[in-house]
Amino acid sequence: MLQRWTNEERYLTTLSELKNNLGSWNPETTIVRVVIDNNTPIHQGRCTPAASFDASNERCQVKITAFGAEAGRYHALLEVGKVYYLSNFKIKAQGENDADGLRYSASPFTIVVKNDTWVERDKVFEGYAERHSFFTYRTVGQIVKEAELEKLYDVIGKISCIEDLEIAGNGRLKLPMNFSDPTGSILLTLWEEMATTMEEKLENGKVLGIKDCAVKMYKGQKVLCTIPSSTVYDEPADHAGQLIKAMSVVAEQRPETPL
Repeated sequence: MLQRWTNEERYLTTLSELKNNLGSWNPETTIVRVVIDNNTPIHQGRCTPAASFDASNERCQVKITAFGAEAGRYHALLEVGKVYYLSNFKIKAQGENDADGLRYSASPFTIVVKNDTWVERDKVFEGYAERHSFFTYRTVGQIVKEAELEKLYDVIGKISCIEDLEIAGNGRLKLPMNFSDPTGSILLTLWEEMATTMEEKLENGKVLGIKDCAVKMYKGQKVLCTIPSSTVYDEPADHAGQLIKAMSVVAEQRPETPL
């Protein structure tokens, strides 16, 4: 996954970041990860055949289009419900007509894939998308450097240095531990029912995926804390390990932008 890009200056971004900063991203060196939500039959544009797809990432939707000889190839390549990385594409802003006269006014912008667009399917992330409603995972390094306090993020990493279940000064039960991935480490605390439920299941080296984990400040450092709506997943080590490795590559290539 992403191996072809690891030694090149390519940057992973989100559809929201593209939408908000269309002029700041070079589509030839930008990587986006999308889920294909829907497609249309190949249809005739003004001059050439066209294939269109509905795609999304982090609640932002976009149209993906292929024209001419590429319409049939991409219609067969991009499967509904699958997750793909795309790079080296064209971007058209909302309401801007393409060469074939097609207009996608319902989408903030359109991604046009070409004969030399790089496409790589992310089978590892697909498993998480199917089970966890498409997490928007952040690396520990991104959390420490960029995350805003009191906001919720999805994280995945290995746990170690698990402490005993204890009662905090506010009278609530807590279970502290170290949480890490290849980009860094951070203190993670499971609270209340989450702490008692997970205590017997946890062991050093286990990989956890956590949806909606809050970022707090404790003794001058950012920490992660579960809240009542958090969900903790005990993931299979093989899948989680691959995702952690891929995330470390992405983190090294990603520009410094706010989460």
